[in-house]
Order: sequence, then C-alpha cells, then structure tokens
Amino acid sequence: MSCIVKHISAKVDGTSAFSLHDISFSLKHGTILAILGKSGAGKSSLLNAMAGFLPIQHGAILLENKTVSCASYCLPPLERNIGMIFQDHNLLPHLSLMENFTLGMSRDEIATQKKKIRTLLTDLDLTHLKHALPHQMSGGEQQRVALGRALLHQKTLLLFDEPFSGLDHDRMMQLAQTIKNSVTKYGKMAVLVTHHTEEAFLIADKMGYMEQGVLKVLSTPKDLYHAPPNLTIAQALGPTTILSGVRTGNNTVRTILGTVHTIQKIPGSQKNVHILTRPDDFELSIGSEFVVQDVVFMGMTQEVVVSHKDMKIRVLTPHHTPISTGSRVGLTIRNDHSFCAYDSRGALLG
Repeated sequence: MSCIVKHISAKVDGTSAFSLHDISFSLKHGTILAILGKSGAGKSSLLNAMAGFLPIQHGAILLENKTVSCASYCLPPLERNIGMIFQDHNLLPHLSLMENFTLGMSRDEIATQKKKIRTLLTDLDLTHLKHALPHQMSGGEQQRVALGRALLHQKTLLLFDEPFSGLDHDRMMQLAQTIKNSVTKYGKMAVLVTHHTEEAFLIADKMGYMEQGVLKVLSTPKDLYHAPPNLTIAQALGPTTILSGVRTGNNTVRTILGTVHTIQKIPGSQKNVHILTRPDDFELSIGSEFVVQDVVFMGMTQEVVVSHKDMKIRVLTPHHTPISTGSRVGLTIRNDHSFCAYDSRGALLG
C-alpha cells in the first residue's frame, strides 16, 4: 500500500465539530476512495489532514512508506507531493489554460515535458482551449485543468473536495470518467469527498461513510449498497423501504408482501427483524390492496408511490408502465435475489 492512514484523530478549532476520531484506511496505486457523509461529518477535515493543512493529535499518515503526519510532526503541504483539487479549481483568472497548466515550471521544464503536456491535453480533451482564460471555460473544463496540472506535476496522491459541485449531470458523468481513467492510466491514488451518492458510485473503487468525524464503514461500492452495516447508512445511500418481518427459518423471513430469503443466517433468538428493500425490489401486480399516491416520471423509469394503511412504498417501474394517481394495484416483492436482515436497533444481523 502506498498511502496508509493509521488511527488518526484531529480537532478543528478545539471543538468536536468537523473533527476526526480514530480513522484508518489504506490505498494503493490506481485506486479511488470516495468518502460520503452529510455536511459537517468531517470529510473536508480528513482531506486537510492528509494534505498537511490540519495537524493530527494521534495516529500517523504515511505516503510511499514515509511518515508525513503524526502527533509530533507535520510535513508542510508543498513537500508532500499531493495534488489538492478544490471546488473553485484554484486557477489564476488572468492566465490562460496553458499558463495555469504549467504554473511553477521553468521554460526548460516545459520544453522537456512537451510530449507529456500534449498527451495530457488530449486525454483531458483540453487541446482546443490552450489559450482560453478560466472565465471562458465551463466548470468541468476548469476542473480538468486542475486535474491535469496535478498529473503534470507528478503528484502521487490526488485529493478532491466535492469536485462535481455545480456541474450538470452530463458534465458530472464525463468528469467522473475522466478522473477514473486518469488515476488508472497514470497510476495515481485519489481520495474524493462528496455528499452525493451517485458521484461516489460512479467513480469509486472503495467507499466509506463518515458521521460525526468517524469513518463508520469502508467497503466496495457494491457491498456497501447491498449490505450496509446499519439502516441509517442504508437510508443515506438511496431510497429505502424497511419491511417488518418474522423469522421463519435460518434464512427466511415472512413479511406483509410474502416470504423473502436473507443473505445472512438469522439467529433462532431473533424473532422479529427488519428487511432492507429499495424501489427496484418491487413489482406492481393485479390487485387492489395498494393505492397509488404519486407517479413521478424520470425519463427511462418512473417512481410510483403506493400506500397501504400506514405504509408507503416507492416502486421503480419502466417509463411506459400505464398507471395513474388514485388507481388501486397489487404489489409483490421480487425474489430473484436475497435481502439483508437487521435487528430492532437497525444493525445488520450476522
């Protein structure tokens, strides 16, 4: 591993808000870690600690087997070989793209790196903007300039603070792919913080979730989505419906919508459980038990909200499904995969 964060803790302005508590993870070249969490969870503080702007009180940060931060030592940011890409891109407004790109390099260095500069501009689709000023570029283009500058200056670790803020969906998708391709091609490591789940799922090899300065979980995107450690994190990762159920076997639970199979073995002492479901886990059927409360057209799909007594369930259906508000329908739960079961406190069983 080339970047190791070992049990670090840090205080921001002497308060617990935005502070870090016993955080650990590791990264290798060619991988991206995305950290999710609400505003104030400490995500930006983590980046500041890694960059050297925030001293740590406990633990250590190692980069390429060299300690850059510990309780008694903090290597200055400029000596860490880290590229920090902020929301505002840090471009000088009076300099052209090329001048911003090569900022801090001598003429001889620029001449020596001419081939690499040309390749980077091509990879980042910036060649046609070489002479443009920042105000003549879109937000996504400015972000790509900041990324290219970090790659050109041989930064080992790239830190992204909400890199897709202010971008529309298409530009966000394009930039996410550009970052992912660049990290892989140039063998870099990257940590990205965001509070948007779609961004994290698009780009991450590993994902973590922070809450009140604590890294609650670290996993692959797929495992974190399908089997989050508790229902609070599950709800933060996307729309959910929590079904109450009764254990009927080691891996079966009876719910109001029928029996489902669970990924994990449920202890015999655990009679009542909760089942995590998402909108694509259901199908509308012929029946009258549920009333359609709302239909939201979303392009390729539509979200249908149905209710029964005090229960409301979101159902994702194809965009052409003929259905209208006020109609009555049946609802079945898909059994083509297994579900996760949680205890009464919302903790993952097993």
